[in-house]
Amino acid sequence: MTTDPGAPVFAQLSANFPLSEDDKILIQQCRAHLSAEEDHLVMEYHRKGAEEVARDRGITANAVRIRVHRIHRKIQELMIKE
Repeated sequence: MTTDPGAPVFAQLSANFPLSEDDKILIQQCRAHLSAEEDHLVMEYHRKGAEEVARDRGITANAVRIRVHRIHRKIQELMIKE
């Protein structure tokens, strides 16, 4: 997994701290509420990093980070509701 220094803080935490089984279940439930594109982008971002995803998609790394930040925010909102 690639850690992007521009990633939201909570995304960086998951790279440094293992998630509990309850947290993993909650994240999976929240991911189910994402569109296929949103889910694919955020997973690709965490595997490859912003620079590589940007090259693959023909957009800037900053555009990738902004999109992923919006998805992370959506996940956070869903987690609060769950």
